[in-house]
This record gives sequence, structure tokens and C-alpha cells, in this order.
Amino acid sequence: MIRKTTLLLALLLILCAALPAQAEDAAGIRGYSRSAGYEYVTFGAYPTDADGAARPIVWRVLKNENGEAYLLSEYILFSAPVHGDYEHYSGWAASDLYNYLNGVFLNDAFSAEEQTVLLQRTEDGALVTLITSDEMKDASIGFSSNTARLCESTEWAKVLPDPPIFELPASNNKGKWKPLYIYSKGRKYSPWWSRTQSTDYPHEQRRVMDEGKIGRISTGNSDLGVRPAVYVNLNLMRIQGGNGALASPYELAVGREEPLPQVTIAELEAANPQPESDETPVDELPAVISATAEPEPAQALPDDIPVVILADLGLDAGQTPADEGVPAGEEPAGETETETAEEPAPEIAEAPAAEPAAAPAADAKQGFTAAADPAGIHERFPALTAEGFLPEGEPEFVYQDGSSGLWLYCSQTLRIEINRRTGTNTKKQPLRWYEAKIYTRDESERFDFFPYDANHYTSYGERYKNYADNIALQHKVVFAVNSDYFIYRVERDHEESYDYPIGVIVRDGEVLFDRPKKATSTVYPPLDVMALYPDGSISLHRNATVTSKDLLAAGATDALSFGPILVENGKVSPRSKEFGSTPNPRTAWGMVEPGYYIAVVVESRTSESKGESCVWLGEKMAELGCASAINLDGGATSVMMFMGHQINKSGNYGDITNRKQNELFGIGHSDNIF
Repeated sequence: MIRKTTLLLALLLILCAALPAQAEDAAGIRGYSRSAGYEYVTFGAYPTDADGAARPIVWRVLKNENGEAYLLSEYILFSAPVHGDYEHYSGWAASDLYNYLNGVFLNDAFSAEEQTVLLQRTEDGALVTLITSDEMKDASIGFSSNTARLCESTEWAKVLPDPPIFELPASNNKGKWKPLYIYSKGRKYSPWWSRTQSTDYPHEQRRVMDEGKIGRISTGNSDLGVRPAVYVNLNLMRIQGGNGALASPYELAVGREEPLPQVTIAELEAANPQPESDETPVDELPAVISATAEPEPAQALPDDIPVVILADLGLDAGQTPADEGVPAGEEPAGETETETAEEPAPEIAEAPAAEPAAAPAADAKQGFTAAADPAGIHERFPALTAEGFLPEGEPEFVYQDGSSGLWLYCSQTLRIEINRRTGTNTKKQPLRWYEAKIYTRDESERFDFFPYDANHYTSYGERYKNYADNIALQHKVVFAVNSDYFIYRVERDHEESYDYPIGVIVRDGEVLFDRPKKATSTVYPPLDVMALYPDGSISLHRNATVTSKDLLAAGATDALSFGPILVENGKVSPRSKEFGSTPNPRTAWGMVEPGYYIAVVVESRTSESKGESCVWLGEKMAELGCASAINLDGGATSVMMFMGHQINKSGNYGDITNRKQNELFGIGHSDNIF
């Protein structure tokens, strides 16, 4: 009897050995856990090595809800623009990259069987998509810091596609693709796209920048990385190998194994009748065992994840924010990021020839008399002279009441009144802004530019920038706002293979740049020009209609470029309707007459204020009496400074609230600033 039982157990073991091992249920794979991190899987295949050899795609599992898993490619798989014809970008779902991912890439990366488990679970209706900018900041799926967003690429991603993934128009870098950008810091990481269109710059898209910040950039840039994302139905899949670690990801396959048959001893006895005698020779058993086929060797695990060794491309510096930003940018990464973003790749045409800008006509100058109007003098000011300033010998007067929103300053040559206003914007949302009226007695007090590092005015990089508070304290400037943040465009110029448009930039009679946009450009900012003159007057010029030579010949000492122009000849400029149509933080500066200036800063991205458009800003500047006014950089750059300190509240712009800058635009000096 003992031998019979031993025989049956042996047969049971033989049967189990002959059957294939049951695969693990894939539905139990977990999403991101703060304590345990990610689990990783391989699914599909795509070129990975520099020679184009395809390997399984490695994905991190962001989340798994009821067996539906959201996967993000662990590495940048290739570089591409979101939309080649960036000036006609109408949204993610109509973009070149969307169509490529859900056409060529879909069929290249996934077999017909693998495509059956892909799910449409995102608002764009895609099977293959990108994550959103909000998801880039979602701690519940692992993006709790800038570091978490840093991403390396495969070797294949650094190879310039030939032929290109899709054609670029000639207006985009002459139709030429650029290789994947690799940040100089560490020579490891690259920028990568989200599927989120910028709300304030419709030709731009949110992306991850250097140091993992979030910003924005033109959709036409071909040197940004692509990390596809997919939803898959794990309920229809099985795990064939791996342990879920990055070094050994779960190997997913389509189809679930049927449960192994339940075999009883009785069924075995019926299927394999044995002699009744207890004298069955034991040496007959090996014959049964030897007839059992050897188990097939386990399927080999995929090769190790490629070691990414990024070549030194000789780049001078990493890309910078734009507000989210810009972001910009942006940026951050507002919506940054800059954060002020520029158009990418187009060949910049020379500005049309323009007649030299004439100095303002004499009859347009009413002198420095506006401060004398009693109606413009706040009751909290002390007794002033007939000209509207402090008598000689009197110490400067400073009044600050942040609770009521009133700031006053007066000296023998300068008088300032700032009021905080509240209301609703055109979308019936809360709005808060600051109106500053600045009066000067004579030409001894003029608006000027205050650099953080005058010895490196055109040098790019974080070490040549600082926060507005620090720059204001450094120069002890009484009142200031941000300027045109031209240094962002300088940084972009060093990243691109073509001459990036910077504008007409003149500081203290020195031409720093004279590189306008194409006259037909519709990309924000338009780089309209404001020039300043020694007599306290200004002149405004649309992009590509004036040169630095023209302005210097007319006597200008300084020029900035941003825009759009908001007010011309006392009326709202049509340019204000062509650019900057979305509610955002804004900065505007204008002149009522020489010696009387207006500055307005609009808050946004806070609970107290949701921002405004350039149309509203132009109407406000005209309402306040400006004969001429221009829009300066906004977003996380937008600041108003009084006695060395920022008085406006900066909103959330991606991962930043207040951007480092290279200069301020201000007036007045006080030794009482500290």
C-alpha cells in the first residue's frame, strides 16, 4: 500500500512538472506609493540603442485603479516638436505630435495584440498621449519635487531622426530638426513635453525645464523630449517575469492563463491503473519519470535597462524659466516657467527699413508742471511747494500703509503715490491691481535701468540674476517695476542654432542688441519698442519699424523691447487686442507727459486676483491719462517695488512665485532704504 501511495504522489509531481508554470496576475501591480515608490513594467518595444535596436519599453506605473493602470515611459524615447507650424497651433488634439503618437508610434511600438489592451481614458481621446502639466506637479503619482521630474533619455533619443518624424515648415528653423537638448548641468537630463497648452501663450506648451522646473515654450521646438503615456487594462494581461524593480521590471504580456486543472488522487488512479500486488518493482518507476519531457527553460528576462551616457554637446548653459511659469517662462515652470517664452525656430528676417525716429515735437511737451496740480496731491502729503514737492531742507517724506493699500513718497524732486485697487475682471472674477503716479520736478529725476550685475549685463545664467527685492536694496531705488526681461531671450539665443529674436535693447547709450522679430510675427510678446530721452519724454515703435541707430540718432539714451503697445496718442492701441488676451499678471508703464508717469501692476494666480488681459490694461492706462503706454514682461516677473521692497503679491507660476531678474526699471534714490 505504501508503494502504491508513493507511486501516485510521484505521478502527481510528474504531472505538475509537465504542465507550464502559471503566470502571475498583472492586475495586482500597484501604482506609486510614497513609502515604496514606483513599480516598473515592460510593455511594447521601441528603438533604444544608438544603432536603433529595439528593446522593451520600460514604464513606471503612476497609478492602478481597478486594474486600469496609467503608465509613463521611464525614459525620453525621442525628441520632436508638438506642432511644426507653431504659429497655427490650435491645441494638443490637433497637433503633429498627437497624430504621430496615435499613428506611426502606436503601430511601431505595439503589436496588434498589444493594442487591444490600450484604453482611452484621457480627455484627448488618445491611446498614446503625454501627461498634463498638473500631473507633472501631482505628488500622489510621485511628482512632489523638481528632482522627481528630471528625466534622462535613451541613446536612440539623442540621434537626429533621418528622415524626420514629420516635416517642418520652412518658417521653423528653415525646416531643419535639432537634436535633443541636453542641459549643461550634469550633462544628463533633457526637457520634456506635457500635453497642456499654455493658457496665456496659445502657441506654446507646458514642459519640464532645467532642474525639473515647469515652464512653457513654443510648440515648434524640435529639441524637446517625448515621454509617452498610456492606460492599459491589466485585467487582460499577465506577468511573465521580473520583480517590479527598475532593474528587473515586470514583463507584461497580453492574455491571462487559465487556472491549472484540479487533479484528485482518484482521478490519477483511474487514469493510471496500477497492479494490486504490493510487489511492484520499484525499478519500474524511473521508466515513467524518464518519459516525462524536460520542462522548457524559463523565458530569458529582457536585457538590462540601457545605461544612458550622454555626450558632451558643448552647450553653454541650460534653458531657463518662462511663468508657468514661463515660464515661459515659463514658468517653471507658472503656465516655468519664464517664463516669458519666445517663438522658436523661424529664420528672423531683417527689420524693414524705417525712417529715423524723430524726437517728440516741442508742442507735445508741456514741461514738468503736472505735479503742481492741487487735485493730484493726496491729503496725507505734508505742505508742498507750488511745484508740488518738498521745500528745500526738508527730509524726504515716506508713508506706507499696506493694510489700506496706500504708499506715498516725496522729496525735493520726486513725488509718488501708489494705490491698491480691487474689483472684478472681465470674467467676473476677483481682481486686484496697483496704480502708481510718479511726478518729477525736472530732468534730474528720470526713470532708469538698475542692473544686478552691470559688468555682465548681457551674460546669461542664474549667477547674473537676483530677486527684485535684492536689486532694489542694492541700488536703494525708491520706486521700480520689472523691465522687459531681455536676458531670457539672450539665454534662448545661446540654446538655439539660429539668431533668436531679442529686440532693440539699448542701455545708457550702448546698443546691447538690435534683433527684432519678423514684422509679420503673431507670437507673444511682439517686441514692440519703447525709447527714453534725456528730456523725460518717450517714443513707442512697433516691432521691426525702428533700429537702434534710428533711436540713437534721435537722441534716445535707452530702449526696451516687449509689448504690445497699449496706448498711442492717448487712445487704446489696436495692438493690445492682438497680443496677451488671457488673464495674467501684468505690468504696464506709460507717460501722461514728460515729468508725469503711470505704472500699473495686476496681480493674478492668487485667491484675491485672477489677472487681466492686455486689452483691459490698455483701457486702464488710457483711463489714467496716458498719452503713451506699453506692456512690460508679466507672469512671475511682474513686480512693483517701493522703498526697496515688493508691495504686490506674486501668484503661483508653476514651481515659482517670484522670478530672479537681471535688472529693474525705476526712479529715485534714498539712503533710508535698508
